[in-house]
Amino acid sequence: MSGAAVALQVYCVQFNSLLCLNNMPIKRFADWLIRRGTLSEYMALLVEAFNPAALQGVMCHTTVSVSWDGRLYDCDFNQQLDMPIVATAAGHSSKGDRNAAAGHSSGNNGVVRDAVSAYTPEEQQQQQQQEARKRGLTVWSISSLSQLTGCLIRTGSHCYGCTAGAGSSCQGATQT
Repeated sequence: MSGAAVALQVYCVQFNSLLCLNNMPIKRFADWLIRRGTLSEYMALLVEAFNPAALQGVMCHTTVSVSWDGRLYDCDFNQQLDMPIVATAAGHSSKGDRNAAAGHSSGNNGVVRDAVSAYTPEEQQQQQQQEARKRGLTVWSISSLSQLTGCLIRTGSHCYGCTAGAGSSCQGATQT
């Protein structure tokens, strides 16, 4: 007897449209895989099932997640991993590498300052802007979602979960 038949017969549940999502190797599921010693095996399975054609339909291309404090994320999984959309040093939105996007550089011709050195007002403002960029963009730091169009997307190994097989997103398979 199929799973759908059991669900209908035993629980009186009928599935009209069933979406199947991959378990993302993050947070509790990743912890569980680590405890079992199978994280590498699970990741290898996702990597081997990578489907470049599934990339076009993943949620990070069309969805923005907003946290309780207004920070913006490419997807729900990046939100869980605290990987916000960050602004570049030029002030443009970028969903790329956090260190590069945050404009990390010495900013003072390679001179490392000690804790008692005073910063000029310009240096203090630059430092505050860099810290704000690291915290990520918020609903208050952009005036339109169009400012996010064409930006790089923050990625990590968990992204293989959305690009495995027929792909996976909140709307179901990204490929049919």
